[in-house]
Amino acid sequence: MGRSMGKITGVWEENGELAARIQCPAPGVPAPGQYVLASDPADRAAALPYRLFPTAIERDGFSAGPGLPRAWLPGSVLALNGPLGRGFALPEAARRAAFACLDGSPARLRPAITTAISRGCAAILFSGGLEGALDRWPNALEVAPLESLPEALGWADALALAASPGGLAGLRSLLGWGAGKRLPFPAQVLVDVPLPCGGMAECGACAVRARRGYRYACRDGPVFDLDELEW
Repeated sequence: MGRSMGKITGVWEENGELAARIQCPAPGVPAPGQYVLASDPADRAAALPYRLFPTAIERDGFSAGPGLPRAWLPGSVLALNGPLGRGFALPEAARRAAFACLDGSPARLRPAITTAISRGCAAILFSGGLEGALDRWPNALEVAPLESLPEALGWADALALAASPGGLAGLRSLLGWGAGKRLPFPAQVLVDVPLPCGGMAECGACAVRARRGYRYACRDGPVFDLDELEW
């Protein structure tokens, strides 16, 4: 667990909510699917740090949001705790990768999509639509409605999902599957839950139901192998 200072170098709106670019030392840049806890030392009213998933990654920083505090402005200095947790690790041999956002913002999947395409993967995103400017998304990315995700099962050789626990609970219904059936290829899911303790797994707020008991997203995730979880 690392601690560093970051600086907001730009802000914009995506679907009416704030997103930002944060400059920070290279060790503080999260990998796809990892998270950072960020707080403004000047904001004494904030009780807890904000959980940031990267939506774009660079050597000297990353982008995050939408959904950031309106008080965060260009030039604001942030205390960063992280990177934290386990990120995406799609198989190196994958050549056709499907991505699906079951709820929330698909921007959380963008770094994993960018990585897959840079490795020569064909990539398709199943989602309600893209957020933000189209030039923030890879040109090679194909986009399809979430309802057509079942059509990818015969095409893809890897799947990456983003979902809240409630969204994940609806995956079997979306696929038209009964209990117990498993995907025929590797699949991972970023489970979007509160992560207040920063990897200590002491508060239980991020507990996710697994096939054997519970796992903690702050420490064991937030990206899990789908077969680890009950869904």
